[in-house]
Amino acid sequence: MVTILIGFLLDGMISTGTPKKNIATAAQWAAQNLPDNVHAACTDPRFAFYAENRCTFEPKFTGNMNVDLLSLIKTEGYNYLLIRVKHKDKQTDEYLKHEPSLQLIKAFPNNKGDEARIYTLE
Repeated sequence: MVTILIGFLLDGMISTGTPKKNIATAAQWAAQNLPDNVHAACTDPRFAFYAENRCTFEPKFTGNMNVDLLSLIKTEGYNYLLIRVKHKDKQTDEYLKHEPSLQLIKAFPNNKGDEARIYTLE
């Protein structure tokens, strides 16, 4: 936990914070609007922090989203996904757009073209 906090502080000192504000906004929206019994996976530890631990971050959830990673998330019983999609990551973007078991609830873009997205898993 201390390591994560130090990482957040260093991240804030190195950048202006503006490009990643969408992660905080998305996580706070999820904390306020998703059902109380939510079981959400998140691909970035900042989601868990800003969502008041209403989603679970595990390092194995990082990397390009693909059928294997989505299968792992589903197998572990998650019914929501909070994910950061970088504007240069066309592979993940295309996969998420065409995966029938994912329904986009809300997207939070930033000024660089990245998005923080919230999906429900069917």
